[in-house]
Amino acid sequence: MEVLGQVMKIGSMDRKVFIHTPMIERTDTGAAVEDGSTSVAVWAFMEFPSIAGVKEEDVSGKITDFTNVNFTIRYRTLTPVNYLVYNSEEYDIIGMHEIQRKRFLKLICQKRR
Repeated sequence: MEVLGQVMKIGSMDRKVFIHTPMIERTDTGAAVEDGSTSVAVWAFMEFPSIAGVKEEDVSGKITDFTNVNFTIRYRTLTPVNYLVYNSEEYDIIGMHEIQRKRFLKLICQKRR
């Protein structure tokens, strides 16, 4: 979707995703615990970076696959604690790229396990 010198088309943003912001609360002992989250729905363009976007690793004695997916949304401010939900699957944001000077934001995501 994003090629240098080409204009991005809003109509290709046809996937509804939810950006979640966890609500962090402190216990009496000072420990941080997640207590729900707030979310906002946005439209996104979804792409798989390549066949290399899927990899398997041995994690704690079991084979686990890590699927990378890129979502392009209209620009908004996000923090490292945000995560996406698409089709009931949760994705951690592992990278962000600004496109066309705060017009769009490409989110490099990895499916949560």
